[in-house]
Formats: sequence, C-alpha cells, structure tokens
Amino acid sequence: MQGPSTPLPLTGGDWMLRASSRVVVTILSLLPRALGVASAAMLLPSPARAAVDAPSTIAANSNYAARCLLRRLAFQMQNPGLDATKVTDSDATTFLMAHFLRAAGAQNGISGIWSENGTYLVTVTRNGAATQVHGADLTAADLAALDWSSALVRVAGQNAKAVANGMATPVAIPDKHVGGYVTLSDRPNDNSFAMVGGTAGTNLRMIEGLWTISTGLQVLDFASSPASCRNTIPTSSTAPGRTHASPATAEG
Repeated sequence: MQGPSTPLPLTGGDWMLRASSRVVVTILSLLPRALGVASAAMLLPSPARAAVDAPSTIAANSNYAARCLLRRLAFQMQNPGLDATKVTDSDATTFLMAHFLRAAGAQNGISGIWSENGTYLVTVTRNGAATQVHGADLTAADLAALDWSSALVRVAGQNAKAVANGMATPVAIPDKHVGGYVTLSDRPNDNSFAMVGGTAGTNLRMIEGLWTISTGLQVLDFASSPASCRNTIPTSSTAPGRTHASPATAEG
C-alpha cells in the first residue's frame, strides 16, 4: 500500500488526461482560423453560397409559402390551442400576413406584431375593378387568384365596433390601447384572437392566449408536480396585519 508521500505512477487515466489536453489545445489554436474562414464564407459573396441560398429564398418568397405556410401560421396565432381549423380570414390574419411578407408600411421587427396601430385590407378584382376588402370578405375565388405579396394595403389606425340599437358603429381605438393583431376584429364571430380572447372570452383567456402564442408552450408545461405548499404559500410573517397558513398547516 502506498503512503501519503509515495508518488503515484503514471496510469492510463493520466495519459488519457494529457492526450485530451493536447487535443483541446490544438482545437483552441485552430478555432480562430476556422471561425475566420467560416465568417469569410458567410460575409463574402460566392457562387457556392448563392447556390445554397437561392432555393430557400425562392421558396420563402413563393406564392405557395404565402398561401399555405404563412397563412396557416397566421391562423394558428388566433387561439391558445394553435388550431388553424377553427379560424377564418379576418383583419387579424391579414395583419399578420402583412408582417410575415413585409408588406409596404408594415412595422419592422417582431414587436410590431403586438403593437402596430394599423389595419391591412386586401386588394381584389370585383366586376373588373380593383377593390379593397377586409379579410373576412374574401371569397374562395378571391383566395384562388390572390397574390398576397402585392395585395395588402395598410390603413392607419384600428377600429372597434360600438353596438347600439342593433347598429354597429366604428370607433377608433386609442393608440395606447392598440395591441397589433390581437385588437383587430371588424365584425362579430370572426374567429380572430380578439374574439377568442376578448369578445367571446375573458381576461384570463386573453392572457393565456398571449402566453401560449408568444412562447409556443402551454401554461401547464411550466407546472411543477413535486412542488409542495411550503414553496408556494407565504408564511404569516410576510405582511403585518395579514395572516397566511403556515407550511405545516397548509400541508395538513
């Protein structure tokens, strides 16, 4: 048995450690050069890179992407279940399409989806003349002939509908209350986020919808099954004049 002062022999583990260290040092010495080459490949124009980028750019800008992929995404963003089958075209979906396609006047950046004070109408041909209509007014024939990339027209501001004596009157929404696509709804039962989360829902449903759509996660995905009451219920010492159940009492 070796004593405390006995030097340890060079074992296989030590050799492996030294070899691994050499590998790490070699990788670190080559890493800046590799990053430089990669950066140059990304920043400098090259036929090879253009050949890779061209198909993806063409696909993203295609009418198929707008009609199918982006329109489906706009539909999914109207309810907490991300269910496109329960949604129809509306001012809320055309607003999202305008942002996805970077239509003229659309506010740049993802924040505009939740904040821009604007409405987007769709230009279609009716009786041989170009006409601007709301998303909910699009017919099957309109959708079949529509080029989304050029058909969207921005109108400043958003309107709510004040209903009195069975008549709906447009009322401008103050800028400070506008929430991008989530406050757009030009008619009852249009399956928009405003209808699902507000008109036909509750504040809690609207908050849940914002959470789910912006994060891609359901509220219960953050639930903690092993959490005990002592982790969630404050004790009686938290505030003067207020009492809370102690951990022992809360857990029975």
